[in-house]
Amino acid sequence: MKRRLLLVLCLSLIVAANLVTVSAFAQSKITFWTLGPTYTRVIQALMPEFEKEFPHVELELVPGMGGPDRITAAFASGDAPDIFTIGSLYAPQWIAQGLVHPVDFDAIGVKDQQEFEDLYFPGIGGTIFLGGEAYFLPTEVTTFASYVNRHLFDQAGIGEIPETWEGIRDLGSKLSRVNADGVFERQAMTLMRMNGWWNTLYLTSMMRQLGTDWLDESGNPNFTDPSSVRAWEAYLSLHSSGAWDPTQNWNTFTRGQAAIFPGPSYHHKTFTMTAEQQADFVVENAPYPTFADGTLVSPSYASGLFVSKQSADPKLAWQVANFFAGREAARCTLPSRGMCCRHAPMNRTPADTAS
Repeated sequence: MKRRLLLVLCLSLIVAANLVTVSAFAQSKITFWTLGPTYTRVIQALMPEFEKEFPHVELELVPGMGGPDRITAAFASGDAPDIFTIGSLYAPQWIAQGLVHPVDFDAIGVKDQQEFEDLYFPGIGGTIFLGGEAYFLPTEVTTFASYVNRHLFDQAGIGEIPETWEGIRDLGSKLSRVNADGVFERQAMTLMRMNGWWNTLYLTSMMRQLGTDWLDESGNPNFTDPSSVRAWEAYLSLHSSGAWDPTQNWNTFTRGQAAIFPGPSYHHKTFTMTAEQQADFVVENAPYPTFADGTLVSPSYASGLFVSKQSADPKLAWQVANFFAGREAARCTLPSRGMCCRHAPMNRTPADTAS
């Protein structure tokens, strides 16, 4: 009888030990859809540290699945990932439908919205807040300023760099040069022209500088508003004045044929490398242009990490997202992307902020 009791006790202890062992190594699965090769490289570089910090998480990384159509289809089928990466351009549709969680401040170690905003560079709030609330952790932030080719100004004997749209327009007659065939050999400015939506960034910023917007308070098109009309006319005048050849793209600036380029921050790396190779390519920075009687408004957009409402453990998902949107991710992203403020903001921990 004693032997039987002893045997039962031993078996019970073995089973209990096995249960403890299984429990200790049980992992929660988090599915993470991300964008292309750069994101994948950054995440893979961080995986050893991630596994140390999150031994209880089984991370299923699915690269190249960050497109809006795929995410929309995943929501519709009920198969949305816990975390996904997307640009702020597409986010409002999912926010309006209640498909994503607002940022869980407690999960990422901040107490309120102000402390969250303080993690990033000043002025980021206009890019990452919608309706006064944050819905993603930014991994890329693009903000526009002006790049200036000082050499072209010196060639034309112009000392002062214009900081208004009116000043750039008037620069056309002083600096632009067109050959006998009507081709610009040198122009006062150039803009981003790869896709049509770049026009909307410039035009919307100009409208907002004049105190209006492309939609009215009822959500209807607002293009007949006098300030909207003025913004459109000013945009067109950059071409009609001879300041800008709209058939040319931003690389006109890289070739040393444009004096001013109001453009995104991530081009800084390209222009810095060009300046190192060309002695006559001297780049300076200036504020993004505004109207002489307007307020300073600059285009800005972002990509970041969102947490789906279909996530079984949204708090854990935010903790994982915060790891991959943090300072170490910025350090990994910087060499390949070139601009920390563009492609991975230096997201600091509260402890870093305090110091």
